[in-house]
Amino acid sequence: MTLGLVVNRTHHNLKDERDELKTQVDAAQETYKELVAKHKQLDNELRREQLAVVNQLRKLEHERVTLIGRNETLEQNLQALTDVRREKTAEVLAVQERNNRLADQVDDLRSEIKSNQQARDQAFVAVVKTTEELHQLQGQLEHTLERNSDLNED
Repeated sequence: MTLGLVVNRTHHNLKDERDELKTQVDAAQETYKELVAKHKQLDNELRREQLAVVNQLRKLEHERVTLIGRNETLEQNLQALTDVRREKTAEVLAVQERNNRLADQVDDLRSEIKSNQQARDQAFVAVVKTTEELHQLQGQLEHTLERNSDLNED
């Protein structure tokens, strides 16, 4: 009987152990299913985020290429404007030199005009003086001729 009790007791202990292990296995399987579901969810989220990052990278790469193109265009425009500026600066310097030469010529011509005006004024004064002397001499000549004729008649 003791043997029967021991065997019975062992069966009950094994049955309890088996039930406890079955409960643990079921709990582990349930946890495993939950973890698998969570893993799939996280994997899907990761793939969506990766896709979003790839799309963002494509967008940024396209924007970078666009900006590089625009930058190259701006650099070309800047170079062209710089060249035009150099040309215009050279033209302005040439015009300034020409203006300076013309200003010098104008100053020379003004001096010449002033000298010519002074010479003309002096010549005019001389002509007036000479004309006046001529008239006086003509007047004296007429006076002398009248007197001479008066004296010849007497």
